[in-house]
Amino acid sequence: MELDNLAFLQNIIESKGDKSLYSLSTEFNREVSRDDRSYTENERNLLTLFRKITSMMLVPKSNNEPFQPLIQMADGSRSELPARSISK
Repeated sequence: MELDNLAFLQNIIESKGDKSLYSLSTEFNREVSRDDRSYTENERNLLTLFRKITSMMLVPKSNNEPFQPLIQMADGSRSELPARSISK
C-alpha cells in the first residue's frame, strides 16, 4: 500500500485534545464511518487499522496475554485484540 500523504492522520490526532486510546479509537472510527469525507480506500484501510490498534490496551505484567481489550461489555463483546484482528 502506497500512501503519499499521511497528514490526514496527523490532523486527526492533533485535533483531539484528549489523546487517550479510547478517544483516538473513537475518532478514527468516526472518521472512517463518515460518508462526507473523500478518503481513498487505502486511507480508509489505514484509519481502520489505527482504530483497531488504539482499541487494545497493553498490560505489561501479563507475559501470556500482553494485550487486553480496552472495552469489554457485559454481553461479552469487546474491542479488538491481536488474534481477533488477524482472523478477520
